[in-house]
Amino acid sequence: MTLAEHHAYLKEAGLYEQVLENQRKREEKVRKAQAELRKAELPVIEDLKAVGIEVNRLWDLQSLDEPYPEAFPILLAHFQRPHRGEVLEDIGRAFGVREAWPLWPTLVELYEQATDKHAQDGMAVALSTIGKQHEELLDDVLALVKDPSNGPSRVLLIDVLSGSREPRAYEALVEMRDDPDLYKEVEFRLKRKERDAKHRAKRRQAGS
Repeated sequence: MTLAEHHAYLKEAGLYEQVLENQRKREEKVRKAQAELRKAELPVIEDLKAVGIEVNRLWDLQSLDEPYPEAFPILLAHFQRPHRGEVLEDIGRAFGVREAWPLWPTLVELYEQATDKHAQDGMAVALSTIGKQHEELLDDVLALVKDPSNGPSRVLLIDVLSGSREPRAYEALVEMRDDPDLYKEVEFRLKRKERDAKHRAKRRQAGS
């Protein structure tokens, strides 16, 4: 059925106007949500502008061509304020850059203290990004992932373990096969590791 035929069917069934009205309501709901989010993140954006960092939305920070370490004190302060969850998530994600790794202890502490799901997810993404760049942080990541009090957001840290060549990272994945928050992602990663290992073995055999 073509789009024109579908429209003709809706009109014949007397449903066309209702479909259009439902679509208008959905679009208006999205516009309203975006406007509310923009208003909620405006205090952070204004504070960033005061130190020379201009972005339209917080999620634009990671797309900047230049590093933004001067933004870190502002972002740290706002992450600890009662912003709505989506704002906290975008702030957390903004620390997922190479220049933020000296803040690792502080970021870990903020992650562990966060009670909002969005805030936890955003900071977990940042910790994962930094953790993949610094193998010496593996033990810290292992501790975070193994602590069930950190909740479902731990799944966002699994990428660090999966990408590590350290035996203890693989051992930790095996240990967490029964974790109610992680078991699906862990099983997926373990199967992929097994598949990759078989492919490498075949290549070695073919080359010998």
